[in-house]
Amino acid sequence: MRGARTRLCRAGLLCLALSLPAAAQGADRPAAPSLTLPRGATETARTRSAFAALRLPVGRWTAGHMPMVDLRGGVEQTAWRIADSDTGTLALITGLAAQLADAGFSPIFACATDDCGGFDFRYAAPILPEPEMHVDLGDFQYQVMIRGRGDQADYAALIASRSGETAFAELIYVAQAGAPPPTPPPASTPAPAPSPQAEPASAPFATRIEAEGHVVLDDLAFASGSADLAAGPSAALSDLAAYLAAHPAARVTIVGHTDSSGNAAANRDLSRARARSVMARLIADYGVAPAQLSADGIGALAPLTTNLTETGRQKNRRVEAVLTSTR
Repeated sequence: MRGARTRLCRAGLLCLALSLPAAAQGADRPAAPSLTLPRGATETARTRSAFAALRLPVGRWTAGHMPMVDLRGGVEQTAWRIADSDTGTLALITGLAAQLADAGFSPIFACATDDCGGFDFRYAAPILPEPEMHVDLGDFQYQVMIRGRGDQADYAALIASRSGETAFAELIYVAQAGAPPPTPPPASTPAPAPSPQAEPASAPFATRIEAEGHVVLDDLAFASGSADLAAGPSAALSDLAAYLAAHPAARVTIVGHTDSSGNAAANRDLSRARARSVMARLIADYGVAPAQLSADGIGALAPLTTNLTETGRQKNRRVEAVLTSTR
């Protein structure tokens, strides 16, 4: 934190510490990080909930879809207005994100203005309303970060915008709590102890992904034309998460595929959005380290089989885990 503040002040910004509540101020509130805003910053709004559900964007709005991560826990949102500011939105969000990094957060996704999806992204994201938080659709930045793993991880999202000589910033903080584990073992059926000759449970998956370089995640379900991943446990995601936990140096790209029906550009966008949804689920529900994952989509460019039959098209609509590095 001290390093981030020093960099801001050396850049010529007179700094004002604006601290959010610490855990000691109430056990029913999330312990939001303290941030340092440029001089002239005034808090315009703050909302708190001891327990709430919130969806954060973790990808850009594309072809009517946006990857989201579903969170539950303590939620706090704070907005500021910075009058007579000469700080651009990129410099503002970079300084705030550096402070979150000093507090142990790692980035998941970042975008700006049209790259985020413009109007559609802004109004699908859980941003505080006007006039407390103003988002200029021609100049805004967004970044979401995570600290910890699994259903106890903390999430922080930053939004920075500028209109004329006034800048605006918002911090959305979620301290997760109360989410069930993704794949609990049956309480009445203890797992049998493996024999000395038995392979580890992850060996079949490890063998396939290391021998073939990729594995189809074949039990995922999406609504037709949608990037929303159906709720519920997935054996394929459990296997992938176990493999990555056992191989911390491994890096995997989640790749979305479609059949050849429809517009090629829309298919690429949809495949990329689905891959990002799967990546978000692996991080949020299965505790995979964000640094081990990336996401992309290639539409209908790599079919498994013919697109001339419905059976073939179903096989071609898939999401794969591609092993990109093991060291």
